Amino acid sequence: MGTPWLKVSNFATLDLDYTAAVTACGTISALVECLRDWRWIAPDALAQAERLSQEDWDFVRRHRKSEGGEALRACELGGCILLPEIMMHVSLVADQFKVPWGVAFNRLYDLGLLVAIKGVLHRSVAHQPREPRP
Repeated sequence: MGTPWLKVSNFATLDLDYTAAVTACGTISALVECLRDWRWIAPDALAQAERLSQEDWDFVRRHRKSEGGEALRACELGGCILLPEIMMHVSLVADQFKVPWGVAFNRLYDLGLLVAIKGVLHRSVAHQPREPRP
């Protein structure tokens, strides 16, 4: 697997790349296969996808932009697939500080607010700055 988080450019648009990859998946098996490549940053999405049926995924795809009860049910079924925790956190920081997504990601990682455990990133509540990258 390596360490893909050490190769994230300040101008990376992983949020857009992820969304394009996920929304292109028409079958649950294609979704699970796709999310295996994103496990390092979206483990919650993969875990949820592995529990969904094809019928559930079809519903999520059909109603992800709906309003009302269908949208609520789509979020219950696939919210963390459409918006994984780490990506949501990075996107909020990027938006708040008006910086590119990659800058926010790298800053959170460098500050120790994103930590890698067994090849998967997690949010940390502790502030543990790292040594500067080479």
